Amino acid sequence: MKITYIIQKSRRRSISVSVLPDNLVLVKAPYGTSERTVQEFLLSKKDWITKHLEKKNNLSKLCAKERFLGQKHADCCDRMSRQFYSYFATISV
Repeated sequence: MKITYIIQKSRRRSISVSVLPDNLVLVKAPYGTSERTVQEFLLSKKDWITKHLEKKNNLSKLCAKERFLGQKHADCCDRMSRQFYSYFATISV
């Protein structure tokens, strides 16, 4: 399985991971963190990531069905437009 992830570097002390609505994985890391460190972190969290990607995929199917039916769903909003990302990358897990 390939995971497309985005790295956002900032003044922080730890690495975190979250799954965005478009099945992208956001990795927040401190300045100076190497690509290898990020990939090792992602590999250590692969079970959590795949579980949440499946949840998001199921939710997006529900949202698409509700939009088709003309209903509104609070979780269907796109938060990506409000954030700044450094770059995209892909890793096989």
